[in-house]
Amino acid sequence: MQGPSSAFNVVRRFPGLKALVVGDAILDSYYEGTADRIAREGPVPVIRRRGAAEAPGGAANTAANLAALGAEVRLVALAGDDERGRSLSDALARAGVSDRWLIRDPGCATLHKLRIVADGQYLVRFDEGETLDRSPQAEAQLLRAASGAFADADLIVCSDYGEGVLSSRMIAMLGDLRRERPCVMVVDPRQPLRYAAAAATLIAPDLDAALRATALERERGEEPAAAAGRAAARLRELVDAEHIAVTAGGDG
Repeated sequence: MQGPSSAFNVVRRFPGLKALVVGDAILDSYYEGTADRIAREGPVPVIRRRGAAEAPGGAANTAANLAALGAEVRLVALAGDDERGRSLSDALARAGVSDRWLIRDPGCATLHKLRIVADGQYLVRFDEGETLDRSPQAEAQLLRAASGAFADADLIVCSDYGEGVLSSRMIAMLGDLRRERPCVMVVDPRQPLRYAAAAATLIAPDLDAALRATALERERGEEPAAAAGRAAARLRELVDAEHIAVTAGGDG
């Protein structure tokens, strides 16, 4: 296990690193306010909005985090030619990430998650957007963008939320590119078995995704770490990857 010193040394190497992030970019929006009464027409709180914020989400959040560590980031993702897409570009710019590689398809709607927070309490989330039904032209543009952005990348991060950017063709192409010029590849997948032949450096699904992929169930009273260990061991038999890391969200 890495100690604080070794982890710090890893972080120190990020400045100047060229990172390619491929995946599903999301615009995260937050409405924050105060709940001071219950609505007359139904038993729901009335929220007086005090503020709003927008931030990169999904693969765009991964790109923003890498940029914050000092890496030079290229984000290959898909957005609609819409207001949400423009807001996503603005949020990326504030995070120091260029939208040069962000492909826009007029037939898609930018992925968007709106969270309502009252007095620090997360109340509800609205999801909207559609990128699965992209045009053949957009698919071709994504493949060309990823191929071009890969040219001198030190690291590839696949941030797969199941919204279509990491298609079978994209995964296969990234594998071919890495065979020609090996580099580190980290995968955060919703469906780990889609990367069974990707020969990734690290595959890091969350516990629910790992259990689904391995047809395992969490045993009664089982600690998250124990369930994650069982799922990781089974994934090792099913997926070609150097390392498997199963995360458990708030449980560690």
